[in-house]
Amino acid sequence: LETYRQHAQTNTSSGLVRVTRPIVNLNRNKNDQLIVDTLEIIGHTDGENFSHRDKGNLDEKLPEFLAGKVRNMALFRAGSNNDLGLMRALAIKRSWGKFIETRDDKEKEELKKIKVRCYSAGQTEPDDRDRKKPESYEMKNKAFRRIEIQLTKRNPE
Repeated sequence: LETYRQHAQTNTSSGLVRVTRPIVNLNRNKNDQLIVDTLEIIGHTDGENFSHRDKGNLDEKLPEFLAGKVRNMALFRAGSNNDLGLMRALAIKRSWGKFIETRDDKEKEELKKIKVRCYSAGQTEPDDRDRKKPESYEMKNKAFRRIEIQLTKRNPE
């Protein structure tokens, strides 16, 4: 496989992410087998107060999305910063699936074996602030809003 770098654009108001290039570098062992079996995607967020807390619907819509019944993530409404982080990760997962469909048949089947796990990570460390003050954890900081992607081996051979 070619070598790829992560390139994503995030719409922070909706939490949705658009991948502008493929996102992984997959290495192989001496038998030409993939050395990873899991793609972990972590959507990070900051501590800025999120104004739509009472209007979120992720608890309702997420099970239908995960079961493949709903495909339109635009129907999701985040109710918290952690919802936004998960929505960012789910958008990358969806882009991963679209990327797989562009590959040749052999590579497509191999990539489909990689399990994708999505997580949300709220900000728990203030940026050089007093850790004893709640407002230190509520700050707006775009640098904390990011996607972390890890390729791992969960099932030992």
